[in-house]
Amino acid sequence: MGVGCLGWRGGLFRCRLGAAEGGVLGGGVDAGRGRGAGGSRGQRLGDPEKKRETAKPQIGLNVGSDAPAWTLTNGTGQKRSLADYKGKVVVMDFWGTWCGWCIKAMPQIQAVHEHYKDKPVAILGMNVENDPSADPLGFMKKSGYTYEQIMQAESITSRYKVTGYPFLYVIDQDGKVLEVEV
Repeated sequence: MGVGCLGWRGGLFRCRLGAAEGGVLGGGVDAGRGRGAGGSRGQRLGDPEKKRETAKPQIGLNVGSDAPAWTLTNGTGQKRSLADYKGKVVVMDFWGTWCGWCIKAMPQIQAVHEHYKDKPVAILGMNVENDPSADPLGFMKKSGYTYEQIMQAESITSRYKVTGYPFLYVIDQDGKVLEVEV
């Protein structure tokens, strides 16, 4: 079964599975409002209220390039690496509890996680905290968010050319960058 992602297009996460799966993965999810594929008024995940400029220069890693390898600890204390997700589409959301835009995007990211949880898609919260008293796992639990958290992701932000928050990458099954959004 092959998955080809079109990534986040205007807030719409779209992946194509083989014909047996019905085309667009799960019918598609408009990350801004939870509508199915074909919704034309989607909002960008990092800007749910459409308050930021939409035209942007090239940011982050080049689409089509190899995503840098990493090994970090997840929220349950397990060592995880990008290679652990080979064969899955990976959405990496660099965020922090201090980031208002990140928190505004989280309900949409959770909706995407719930929609694709039984598909070959992994949603990863790449937590970036500079305050040792921050409690990102407590925040996730209190807020009811259940997607996997990767801790101390600040150690890889320079390799991923993270320049703002939230910063999202969609990585294909072979570790290539499909989409970048800030």
